[in-house]
Amino acid sequence: MVIPDKSKSLNEGAIIAMEWNNARYEGTYYWQQLAALAKAYDIDLDLPITQLPKEKTNLVLYGTGGKSLNMVMTGRNERKSTYRAPFEGVIPNLERRYNETSSEFIRTKIGEYMTEIGPGRGKRLEPESLVVTIGDKKYYRYH
Repeated sequence: MVIPDKSKSLNEGAIIAMEWNNARYEGTYYWQQLAALAKAYDIDLDLPITQLPKEKTNLVLYGTGGKSLNMVMTGRNERKSTYRAPFEGVIPNLERRYNETSSEFIRTKIGEYMTEIGPGRGKRLEPESLVVTIGDKKYYRYH
């Protein structure tokens, strides 16, 4: 659900969720982080998602697992700041914001990209197949 059209590239807006969508036009915080990830891991932002190696797509979706990279952020006044930080990943970012927000509007918007696995969905799979674990955190299946 976060990347419904895998024939699109990241530069073409493949990620449709909240601030991740159209971020490239606005030079937002999220897009600048994604650009830093792309530079550090040689991710071609113009390549359709279907042509990106799975490990690079996973970096975009699930982050660097705590491994820091150089981030260069340009603010509205063109002031640059540089720091080192891990890339959180689109899905952990949405999940964190969903859990931390007090805004029902934001929770509803982020909820549009989530699905719960209820009775009958995935019941033939082992429980560990329905969850992605990074470090000690569990992330539930998204589309």
